Amino acid sequence: MKEIKTEIVTYRVTKTQFKKIQVLAKQANMDVNEWARHQALGTKITPTLIQIGTSIEEFLDQKSTR
Repeated sequence: MKEIKTEIVTYRVTKTQFKKIQVLAKQANMDVNEWARHQALGTKITPTLIQIGTSIEEFLDQKSTR
């Protein structure tokens, strides 16, 4: 039986941090909430879109120049 989600966790981040979280969630084919939940619980998430050896900052720079 699936457990019902009833608790809410709220935290604040900067706009830059949120953008990074959005990108990482998208790379993992997840929404931001699902991605953050997996991160908080220590579930391994493997990025699928970012090139190996590219930092998130480099990835964001590439996206903003297009």
